[in-house]
Amino acid sequence: MTTLPLTFVVPGPPRGKERPRKGKYGNFYTPPKTHAAELAVAMACLKAAGGKLSLQAIHVKVHCHFATHRHPDCDNILKLTLDALEGLAYANDRHVSSEVSFDVGQHPEGIEVTLS
Repeated sequence: MTTLPLTFVVPGPPRGKERPRKGKYGNFYTPPKTHAAELAVAMACLKAAGGKLSLQAIHVKVHCHFATHRHPDCDNILKLTLDALEGLAYANDRHVSSEVSFDVGQHPEGIEVTLS
């Protein structure tokens, strides 16, 4: 079990959570790019933790690094990150306090996540 605080980075351009899509037969699904971004966050967390984290109420800080001023809404990036970590770092995101911030052009693009 990993102790907190735990910080990890998800490299690449930060992605926001997209709306669910309605399929051809009326079913709803998560868009593939959103699903891939959620998996990238979960895998980065597992790699940094070296295994499963304890499911507990925690604070999640998300800092987004953008290359340009044209970027997705930070709230959608936070939602994607919280959804990706649900069931991995905590049981439900209603037990989590969170904050999000960003910078432009100061670091390589990515998301820096701190669990505490």
